[in-house]
Amino acid sequence: MARYRSNHLKEVAMIRRLLVAAFTVVALLANVPARGAFTTIVNSPPDVIAPGQVFAADTQINLYPGTSAAPGDFISLGGFNAPAENVELNVLGGYAWSVEAWTGSQLNVSAGLVNGANLLGGRGVMSGGQAHTWSLFAQSHLEMSGGVVTQIFTAGSDSAPDPDSAEFIMTGGAVGLLDATGNVIIQGGSIDDMVFRGAGFVELTGGSIGNDFEVGYVVFGAFPDDPTGETVVGRGGRVTVRGGSIGERMVLYKGKTLDYSGGVIGDAIQAREGSQVNIRGSHFFIDGVELTLPASGELLITQRDVALTGLLADGEPFRFDLHSQPGLGDYFSPDATVAIMLIPEPRSVVAAAALMLAFVVKRATPRLEHQLRSA
Repeated sequence: MARYRSNHLKEVAMIRRLLVAAFTVVALLANVPARGAFTTIVNSPPDVIAPGQVFAADTQINLYPGTSAAPGDFISLGGFNAPAENVELNVLGGYAWSVEAWTGSQLNVSAGLVNGANLLGGRGVMSGGQAHTWSLFAQSHLEMSGGVVTQIFTAGSDSAPDPDSAEFIMTGGAVGLLDATGNVIIQGGSIDDMVFRGAGFVELTGGSIGNDFEVGYVVFGAFPDDPTGETVVGRGGRVTVRGGSIGERMVLYKGKTLDYSGGVIGDAIQAREGSQVNIRGSHFFIDGVELTLPASGELLITQRDVALTGLLADGEPFRFDLHSQPGLGDYFSPDATVAIMLIPEPRSVVAAAALMLAFVVKRATPRLEHQLRSA
């Protein structure tokens, strides 16, 4: 009886292992994207991929658990003089040191680890797994819905919008550092640190960007005749915030524009000389006194050292303290442009006006609080 029980338990354990293995294979195969017909399909393992191997047109490569690469090894999807049309690499497990994806190819990461993913005109999709670095060169495109990335770099122009700029679209996942010169669309996920250097755009409708988000960048000590010791590099560039959240100490440099109509921006924002902030919403107040906008629905705010409050277009209350000197929380240079723009409000926004007034009272000075309660 004991021998029968022992054999039965061994058989059950073996069946469980087979079921787990079968489930894993099915799950991995389900993650392989459907593309056009391939004349060559490489599955590793068992197929062996040589370091530095270049894959030409109409080839699919699937990396499964058990694949490993030595430091410095790379896989190239096409090349400078090699066609990459309909070349696809699916990282479904294992470890790839470095990948080059040229124009016409696609790199998909859903599991495993990639040390360096370089899009040289190619496309990338990341839904899971890990990557140390994604580098997006001109005309490259990356969509991220999951997974974890240490850092992402994107190429583009810092002087004028350029149709060849790289594009990064994020709907999920987590990124440590995003250093973007190309265009960025964020709908979900989280970014710990971000710098936007480009002349194109960033759109934030969901997700989060951490503290110290820099829009534009400077070099220090490059020109001795600059009394500030810093020189702003590049011109143009627009950040549109309609949702999501940005942490504290966001900095907007010269030539950069912030369009703000929804979501949350943390304390201690800085609008430096030559930058522009457009706020779209309703029920605007300065120091508790409601503003009357002209027929155009737009009004420049030239006052400084006052509190600007109101309701954003999405119904959320906001407050900026327009300090004229840095170091006191929010900072809006007297040479920065601040404009408020009236947006027709839905009923829900009208109902929220009372909440906004309470928000103003809560953060007002005692003198201003007394004025508001007496009005």
